[in-house]
Amino acid sequence: MNNRLKLSPYILNGDTDLPPETPLYRYLSTEAFLYLLTFERVFFSKVSEWPDSLDGTRFEFLKKARDDKEFGTAGLNDFFVSCWTLQTEERRFYKDDSAFVSAQKELTLNGSAAMWESYCKNGGVRIKTTLGKVEALFSTHLPEWRICRGKVYYEPAEDRLLPPRVPSLVATLMHKRTSFRSESEYRFVLLPEVGCTEPREAAKVENLFEFLDEILVSPATSSTVWLSRTLYNIAVGVTIKPPKKTCINIKNGKQFCRISQLCKEVSETVGHGSMT
Repeated sequence: MNNRLKLSPYILNGDTDLPPETPLYRYLSTEAFLYLLTFERVFFSKVSEWPDSLDGTRFEFLKKARDDKEFGTAGLNDFFVSCWTLQTEERRFYKDDSAFVSAQKELTLNGSAAMWESYCKNGGVRIKTTLGKVEALFSTHLPEWRICRGKVYYEPAEDRLLPPRVPSLVATLMHKRTSFRSESEYRFVLLPEVGCTEPREAAKVENLFEFLDEILVSPATSSTVWLSRTLYNIAVGVTIKPPKKTCINIKNGKQFCRISQLCKEVSETVGHGSMT
């Protein structure tokens, strides 16, 4: 096997790597979700397209990448990233373990208000899978690429220097400003390789129902109930592919497709039967 197939984590600040069963989440706009359902491919983004202009580039990443012998003449447009979230809270913000567990449960149940606002302003979904499944997907469908992964480290914007524990240049792409801490990101970085084509449509998902463990539809307001219901119907119909009369909206003993009840209680029904 080519050694480049191995996904090597960057361990920051003494953190240990996460086990394969670790849940990973991704917030998708309505457009991005329909893209996933239509083409069954995981979307990658160029580092140069990130909305936060200081994300990665704050360490003069482009200049350093050009000077690094490992990447030759690679530029910022040659680095691709798949961004996920661990959807975790900070224990230190809660008075005791019970309050922390309740907060984490609520976040898992209805999603992050900040993330819904940032990525799903006009509707969308939060998909859930595992670290192991994403690893397997990328290793299988992106064999010609070197892939690195790791948790994002958040730090104050005025700290312009590389922390002493950053192991390499690529690890700078695992750093972000403190203002984005609520995203609790986990990233997969595709490193430039000679002859590789853009991987934006390269990771083909063979079976969405097997790859995903849950689809949570964005919360509805009084004016967008129709949108949440529509996305829910699409999610149930396309990913589960139900028979004409019945639909088993269950996976691993839990409801597979749900609508976030964060803002308003919305009935989870589809045309061919009740989902609740």
